[in-house]
Amino acid sequence: MKKKALKQKEGSALLIAIVIMMVLTMLTLALLLVSYSLFATANKQQGMEQCKEMAQSLSRELEEEITGTDVDFSTYDEMKTAYEAGESPLWFYLRFNLWQSDWPYYNEEERGHTAAYAYRYFDINTGTGKEAVADALDDISVKMYWEGENDAEKEDTSFVVQVTCQKGKLKSIITSTYELTIDENPANYGGAGEEMLDGKHLIQTGEKWTFSLAQRE
Repeated sequence: MKKKALKQKEGSALLIAIVIMMVLTMLTLALLLVSYSLFATANKQQGMEQCKEMAQSLSRELEEEITGTDVDFSTYDEMKTAYEAGESPLWFYLRFNLWQSDWPYYNEEERGHTAAYAYRYFDINTGTGKEAVADALDDISVKMYWEGENDAEKEDTSFVVQVTCQKGKLKSIITSTYELTIDENPANYGGAGEEMLDGKHLIQTGEKWTFSLAQRE
């Protein structure tokens, strides 16, 4: 009887040891899971911040191209000289393409003015920093469109630039809205005639265009 009781005690001790080992294993796995979750969250936050920072930086660079002092032309001839020298290409692209028939304004309620017709997409030339950007991000895209409605005036123009930076499944989108101000027939701006500068579009030589940032989100 004593030998049988001893064997039963040995079996109970072994069972307790197995249970303890299972509990320790589960605790270890739980700690590993928590550690991985924290690591993944930290990486996600870092990646999201990186995307956001790049999108904001690019948005500010585009803002400078559209509203900076380099495009505050005091005379029509000054504007023409800058264009012929290849300066401020984005500003001139807007000057020659907004309110032209081949770039319709965006208005989802009007036929021929939906996103398919009005949105334009652009690639970003990162120059010498191309490899660094490629390591940091998987994709950079810029979407532009201008808003209006039938019989609207040029002064009612809102121009939108949307920058998207993406890394894996992480994405940051910065949307900037600009307002157009037109000074008609200012001093030294050549009257109200029309002239073809870019080989395609006629522009009013007596209009001084100025863009200003209205909102960024």
